[in-house]
Amino acid sequence: MNQIASAANRGRVSMVKEQWAGLDALRQRLPVLRATLSQVINERRRRGVTLYRKFVAEHQGRQIGYPCSSSELLPENGTVTEATI
Repeated sequence: MNQIASAANRGRVSMVKEQWAGLDALRQRLPVLRATLSQVINERRRRGVTLYRKFVAEHQGRQIGYPCSSSELLPENGTVTEATI
């Protein structure tokens, strides 16, 4: 946007008043848009951190790649037989 205005000021690009008005309106709205997007990004980041902390709390002590502890894999009596394999 600044390059367009700079080129117009140097006479390289001819702009009519309506185009200048459009650029001015855009310049006025950009800070509001930037602030809004920043709020959205911060909220998504906050939710992601909360979700990650919840995941870690639920899976505390479990190694990556192992869905459960070895006691959960064994039958109730603790004996592994050919039928349980």
